[in-house]
Amino acid sequence: MRIVSSLAIFVIPLMLSIVLFFPSNMLSAVKANTSIGSYQNTSNFVSYQDATLGIKFQYPEDWKKIVHYSANNSRIEFISPLQSQFEIFPPSFVVSVSNTTDNLTLDRLSKTVIEKGRQSMMDFNLLQSNITEVGGIPAQKLIYTFISSDPSLQLHFQTMDILTIKTNRLYTISYTESRAQYTNYLSTIEHIVHSFEITK
Repeated sequence: MRIVSSLAIFVIPLMLSIVLFFPSNMLSAVKANTSIGSYQNTSNFVSYQDATLGIKFQYPEDWKKIVHYSANNSRIEFISPLQSQFEIFPPSFVVSVSNTTDNLTLDRLSKTVIEKGRQSMMDFNLLQSNITEVGGIPAQKLIYTFISSDPSLQLHFQTMDILTIKTNRLYTISYTESRAQYTNYLSTIEHIVHSFEITK
């Protein structure tokens, strides 16, 4: 029970950031018009380095950056400008850094994330769970879908979480988008992931 409780400290903020990431007014806008325009990735990437969190990666220069620092769970949100008049829901991703315990493993963490997803997300469906690498460090990739919590909307979303642990810190890269638009920005997210480095 003690291990499960300690895991909740890291997992619950992660799940909440996904479930609560979409303001209700934006969901209403999606309901009004879900047409998707064509998208071409023409972004120029710039470097982001955070000495406090010990991370470095590249991101599109025109994406808005919002930084939230706290003692145990800091995160950086990046939000894209709308790419066309048809696009209502802007793509975004979150990088979070949390303090962990000595005995936390990727296997235990990923199982807890999946369990919490099934408990808290409507129509949660795990599509993929596999080992990968981030900056040369073993990582766990989870891809899953769920339906928005707005009962009047019933819009499907897809999330990719990449989790890695180094020196008692959990690093999470999370990309969530409507299923209709998910693949449109996947190459941009993959560029960010491939450039990600832990610097301390």
